[in-house]
Amino acid sequence: MEAPSATLLVPGGIERLTGGNLYDGVMVAALRNRGWRVDVDEAQPRQGVDVVIQDSLSIPAGPPGGEAQLVALLHQVPSDAQGRAGWREAEDAVLQRASVVIAVSDHIARTVSARTEARVVVIPPGWDRASARRRSEDAEVLCVANATPVKGIPDALEAFRRAKLDQATFTLVGDAQRDPSEWERIHAAASAGGVALVLDGLVPPDALAERYAAARVILSASRYEGWPIAIAEAMASAVPVVAFDVPGVRELVRDGVDGLLVEPGDIDALAAALRRVWEEPALRSRMGLEAKRRATAWPTWDQSAARFVEVIEALVADRQRTSR
Repeated sequence: MEAPSATLLVPGGIERLTGGNLYDGVMVAALRNRGWRVDVDEAQPRQGVDVVIQDSLSIPAGPPGGEAQLVALLHQVPSDAQGRAGWREAEDAVLQRASVVIAVSDHIARTVSARTEARVVVIPPGWDRASARRRSEDAEVLCVANATPVKGIPDALEAFRRAKLDQATFTLVGDAQRDPSEWERIHAAASAGGVALVLDGLVPPDALAERYAAARVILSASRYEGWPIAIAEAMASAVPVVAFDVPGVRELVRDGVDGLLVEPGDIDALAAALRRVWEEPALRSRMGLEAKRRATAWPTWDQSAARFVEVIEALVADRQRTSR
């Protein structure tokens, strides 16, 4: 019997390290380990494949042609994440063409469920790629993000400056120069405030686990998240979270339990929350333990990958049964 086949559609491929690309790579590897022939393309699926998996980054281009089963894979809702209402028509075309929609979070699933008749399945990322088993709690505030406007790194730096934490460093893990204009804003924010900024760049999982172990708190000023892998990993490492109260973060972090969430855009409130967690060891310890307990109950990468393969293979099996 010929091996089943699939094409993953994603602009730019999956080589650059982002949360979405990490997820896609894990799922592609899991399918291949099950004997699937899977290729990755930026725009068009290979002819004759059984399934096309359309990553959310490619959805603004509309659905692909052909007769293959379509799976819409949503790391985000593009029109919401980028504030582009004009993309909704293309999104709806993909959602209505899809046989299955895989969303990485409950809030994404709720957002799109009324826009499609397809089955919507939630399969979150894993948390166990880079979690730390031990804590050292150096004088470090950690931010894990690539430099794009939606991640709000300059706002995080400004909140750090306003918090006036004693002898603290701000460690940024990620591609700080992903967006050149955003890098200029990051550089300006760090320079203007005299921030002790450490740029770690893109690091392998074991080095990232060391950063989680060293951090007293993880700070996010993101304006949109699907399922933020770095926050899940930090929580699994017993690191409390300070962040803007946006749906993707709120789904993971319980305000006052695992961390502190504040009104999006309120940098003074973000600074005050950061200072509070930094200065109260008992609060920090309690939140860290609650965060770890919560995060380690979520699916691991292996469990999520197994569920992903199960959904894709069931889709093919259903078509084979109905075509007999």
